[in-house]
Amino acid sequence: MKPWDGALRGEHETLRRRAGMLNSLFRLDAAPEDRRVVFLWMLRQLVPETELHLRKEETILFPALERLVGKEHHAFTLLRENHRRLRSDLRQLAELLQDPERTEWEALREGARDFSEAVDRHDREQPHLLFEVLGYTLKHSELLALTRELEALARRAYEEEGWPRPAAPV
Repeated sequence: MKPWDGALRGEHETLRRRAGMLNSLFRLDAAPEDRRVVFLWMLRQLVPETELHLRKEETILFPALERLVGKEHHAFTLLRENHRRLRSDLRQLAELLQDPERTEWEALREGARDFSEAVDRHDREQPHLLFEVLGYTLKHSELLALTRELEALARRAYEEEGWPRPAAPV
């Protein structure tokens, strides 16, 4: 049987790879418009994937962890700030690509680097707290219930909200 947190760990890995791909676009020998099209295509995949991942953590895992350690624990401030930063960085990248005539490539490069750093922080800080504390503290049946909730949330996002399904990992 797959570990209860396998899908989420896979999402972390996918986010890291996609953030790295955004940064690698600046090494492409391509016309600015071609690079812009690829960047937009990548963001169209990355935004819903990231949002769904964050939503899973915020609506299912954070409450489970809060029940164990208390809502006032300083770690939740850190986790929520990290999520706010990821969303903000993605929004900034999308805004920088709005006007094809005025794309500021250096600002876009900095934004991609900022997003990549936020993904790295997310990946360093959350696995211990979310996966290990929950994994070692909850009973097997409770972990299975969490897994079912995570899967149900993803199904709703794809089917009811019309979110695109993630592309195959690169």
